[in-house]
Amino acid sequence: MRRTNAFTFFFAFLSLLALAAPTQAQESPIAGAWITTSWEGFEGEPQPGLLIFTETNYSMMFVPPGAVRQTFEGEEMTEAEMVEAVRTLVANSGRYTWEGNQFTTEGYVTLNPNYMAAWGENHYTYTFRVEGDTLHVTWPEDFGPTEGTPWVGTFRRVG
Repeated sequence: MRRTNAFTFFFAFLSLLALAAPTQAQESPIAGAWITTSWEGFEGEPQPGLLIFTETNYSMMFVPPGAVRQTFEGEEMTEAEMVEAVRTLVANSGRYTWEGNQFTTEGYVTLNPNYMAAWGENHYTYTFRVEGDTLHVTWPEDFGPTEGTPWVGTFRRVG
């Protein structure tokens, strides 16, 4: 009887330890690589875009909705062509966190120098929804040149 009680107590104790142990962090639902498939409110084929999320870091490079990147002539770009190339590209990488249906980015290397490498003070929060291999992202209203009108993009997971 004592031996049975000792085993019962031992296994109950192990069960309590397992329940009290910290659980492993959930995997980010947006981890992976995603390419642009559409922008809400914009007709036609979207320009290229790639979002990459690891468990803690991200990289975004995409042509903003409604913009078209033009090729240039000659060996070197003119200053006007460089300005146009920069104007038609969003590029930033850094770290991110997610909770529920939102993720928050902090840029470390960005096309916009005012958003670069100021950890903790340069963040944007996005709303997202994942449906299978499709990611829907709503950009914050104060992101980009269309302030007050958030961009809503749809992306497809790629291998």
